[in-house]
Amino acid sequence: MDSTSTSAKRVRTSNFLQNGKSHLIDIISKYKSIIENKETNKNTNTEKNAAWDRITAEFNASSTAELRKKAADAKLDQKKTGGGLPPSRPDEAFDDVLLSIINKKTVFGLETPYGGDVSSGDEAEPSEQPRNDIEIVYEYAQDRESMDEDVMPSTWKKYTATDLKKPLSSALRTEGQKENNGLSMNYCGKIPFENISMVGELTSTSQNFAKMSLSHFDIPSRQKEQEGSTGKETHEQVTPNKNRLNRSTPASNHRRPTVQVKALTSSEVSEKYNQLMDMRLEIADFTKKRLAQELDHSKDKHKKEMELLDLQVLVEKERLNKLKRPDY
Repeated sequence: MDSTSTSAKRVRTSNFLQNGKSHLIDIISKYKSIIENKETNKNTNTEKNAAWDRITAEFNASSTAELRKKAADAKLDQKKTGGGLPPSRPDEAFDDVLLSIINKKTVFGLETPYGGDVSSGDEAEPSEQPRNDIEIVYEYAQDRESMDEDVMPSTWKKYTATDLKKPLSSALRTEGQKENNGLSMNYCGKIPFENISMVGELTSTSQNFAKMSLSHFDIPSRQKEQEGSTGKETHEQVTPNKNRLNRSTPASNHRRPTVQVKALTSSEVSEKYNQLMDMRLEIADFTKKRLAQELDHSKDKHKKEMELLDLQVLVEKERLNKLKRPDY
């Protein structure tokens, strides 16, 4: 019984013969720009389905799904990897056409000098990349044999802010600063003697400006001091003593007299504050009344608009009733 059933079974043949495969690949190559498009949206999917329908009509196969499955199997056979080199198989007649349809990078991969599965015979030896070596040159300050100039203190206990205007020591100066030593001394050293008179004039001018600005305040004691001052004292303030400015300390570091400004009395401040509060209360009341008037006006306007709308509705209804009458 078993031998009879086994012999009666029909031997299944392949769905596509060799000629059918070649014919199918030739037809697919006509529509490769549509089928192999990597975009997947509504428009491209519709175009791909329409292309497969046209391929089915040209090939005259049983169904579209069968053709798409066969094309996918052919591409999968070309992309087989794993376990070293793929097993050798006889070249088909349509292999060249199929490779022209598929992207070759998906079959052969990218060429890389790294990795263990790269073939060394076909690959050229990698060339060494050019290097950009940038030399960094540092300028070091060289010690001088003669240390006549001032050097930085070893401790900072006796250091003051005026020491910042002293010239740099030779140990801290570079070659460029040493060449321009004369120029740097004008900024880092002491003030030249010929500019002392100009500094004195600027100092006296600033003091006079401060006194003029303080004269606007109502200070009786300051007014008495100004009235009691003489022209001789004013002359001494405008033209300072040169002997005093010729000291080792620069003129800009002289301490200027401090000016004390008396505050206003509490009664004046309270009176002005009360006036300000009264004005603010008046403004608040006026704003409140104005807002209330605007609210009433908007309510009246809305009420009149609603009445007008009701009248328009009645007029339209009356007009429709007249049109519906047969004797009209």
